[in-house]
Formats: sequence, structure tokens, C-alpha cells
Amino acid sequence: MSKRKHAEVIKSGKSKAQRTDSQSTMSPEEENVAIASNMLMHTASPKTMYSDEVDNGIWLFDVLNTIGVNEVYRKVRQQQGIIGEILESFQEPITTLNMGSTFEGTDSPGEPSDMDVMRCDESFSVIEDMANATEKDGILSTLLIVRELHTPPGYVKLQLVNGETLYTSKHWTMLSRKRNMNVFKIDREERIVLSDHLLSGNPEVFKRTKNKPADVTVGKFAHLKTDIVFSYRCKSWPTIANEWLYRYRLYGWPSKDTIEELKSLGFFVVRKGHPFSPENDLEWRISLSLQERQLMFNLTDVQHKCYVVLKMLNRDVINFDCITTYHWKTCLFYAIEENNGNIWEKKTSMVLHKVVYQKNGEMDQMWILS
Repeated sequence: MSKRKHAEVIKSGKSKAQRTDSQSTMSPEEENVAIASNMLMHTASPKTMYSDEVDNGIWLFDVLNTIGVNEVYRKVRQQQGIIGEILESFQEPITTLNMGSTFEGTDSPGEPSDMDVMRCDESFSVIEDMANATEKDGILSTLLIVRELHTPPGYVKLQLVNGETLYTSKHWTMLSRKRNMNVFKIDREERIVLSDHLLSGNPEVFKRTKNKPADVTVGKFAHLKTDIVFSYRCKSWPTIANEWLYRYRLYGWPSKDTIEELKSLGFFVVRKGHPFSPENDLEWRISLSLQERQLMFNLTDVQHKCYVVLKMLNRDVINFDCITTYHWKTCLFYAIEENNGNIWEKKTSMVLHKVVYQKNGEMDQMWILS
């Protein structure tokens, strides 16, 4: 797209956003999405393709292959990451899991490479049902998922429990005599809840800062940025996400076997509260990163290339801070689930981003409905 055409599209998008604004107030983020919509919709769809679009699709597919966006590179990256996980986690209480574009093989030339590392403390179990609570030395054993009516979807608190005992403010003095309680607080319902990681160590690494899940950025290599996220794991599927397991899927994606596999992976809780919650320093966000990673592994070559193209458009054309690659990943999953698998072909490579963009209303969350 030329600079002049780009400017015209942005202007057109802004005009549409302003017309909509005369009827209802739009936030800056919503206006940006409206502009992005106009920018991405300036192309044909797979159902109305002409010979030029087919030729261009084949050309784009071959170019992406040439620059390294291909199955060989992707599989090598994934295998290297999994081997690294095994070596780092072997006989350790901390499990290391690699995420991000470098591990997925979705990075491209000119893109800053990033590696997201999930470090999970397996010493403490997280449960949703008190029947699964265990007792350990009469002090500490389990963290119980707690939700309230006003808790935003996808966020939880972690109450300290031991056996059949749910610890509240009346237990604080007793617990303080036996352990350091600096990482626990009492919420407004008088429950003792976890506010920070139980791990001890470098305070710059483990302190809760700016309500962000990533604790530290490490530059192992000059070209690679690594964000480390610390977490705890629940080995069962989150009940709040049951709708995803059982909803009707017209085209059978993902398959029933894949859904059962994803269900068995459980979920993580990471240290991040909802930005508008009055108790965001006590909240933890549910993360289904392993499930997202497995779905990325299962993408076809064309779907993988489509995602890389979306990332390029997001970086070089749309370029809005409020729209991230995670948003496009969520849109891609919805587009695959809700369209016939035969649209994902080499000849349609040039226009598939439109199919994905039509799911922009579902950018924020795939697993847990608001």
C-alpha cells in the first residue's frame, strides 16, 4: 500500500469512526479499531477471488517460504524450545515453558525477536475444589481459587488453605509465628490471600510491580528479548472456561481429541489483576498459555503464514499500541473454528487476513467469555 493510499485509508477510517461517534461515544481504542478495520478490508475475500488474487496468493506464499516463514524453520524452532524446557526443568521444582514468536517460529526478518518464558513453581498446588486440598505440617499446602460476584472474568484470588481449613484473618497471628507472611494479605472478605510469589530471592525479580505478569526482561542475546513470567499451576480445567469445551463447532475445529488433550493441560495463574479492580493487587489472571501454544503447533502451513502476515500488517501498517499480536492470534483461532477448512489454501494466501479480521469483535478473549 502506497503512503498516499495509506493516508487516504486512515482518513476514511477516521471519518467512519467520527460518523459512528455522532450516535455513540467511542473510546480512542475503539476508534483505532475502526480505522484498522477500514485499512484491512480494502481487499477481496476468498469467496470473490479473481485470477490476479490467486496469482498474488501463490506469489505471497512462495515469498514467505523464501524468507523463512515455512514448516522446516517452524518445526526446528519448536523442537529446540522443547529440548531447552526439558534440560532446564529436569529434577527442578520450577518448570520452564517457552512461549513467544521465537519459539513458535512466527518471527520474520526485521521483527524484534522475543521469547516469553513461563516459570511455574510446582511446590504449591492450586485447586478449585476443597475436596482436593492437602495438609502439610499444619502450616501451608494449597492455594484455593476464589471468585466473587464482582470479580472480572478471567481473574481470581488465591486463598491459603490447609486440609479442611480455610485461613482467614483470625489465623493470621498463628501463621505469623510459623512463617514469613509478607506475600499474603487480608482481603475485604477477611480471607488470607496470596498477593505475591512465595519464592524468595532477588527482590527486583520477585516483587509485584506495575500490575504486570512479566517480572523481568533478560537479554541473553543482543537480538533476543526475554520476558519471564512466574506462575502457579492448577492441574484441572478452569470451570469458568467450560463453555469453550462444549460449544457447538460447525467445522469440527479443534477436534474432540485435541479438546480433550487441551483440557488435560490444566491452567496457570499469573500475577496480574484487572486494571480497574479495587483489589487488583490481590488478583491473579488465569492463563491458558499451554493450550494456545498447542493450537499454534497444530496450525497448517497456510494458517501459520497468515498469522505472520497479520503480525507484519500490525507492525508496519496498523501500528496501534492497543492492538497486539495476541489479539490477532485470538482472531485467527476464531476464524479457523468458524470457517470451512478448505479456505486455507496456498492460492488464498493474499486475502485470508480479511477472513481473520472479520473476527475483530472477539479480539480480547477466546477461552473465557465476558
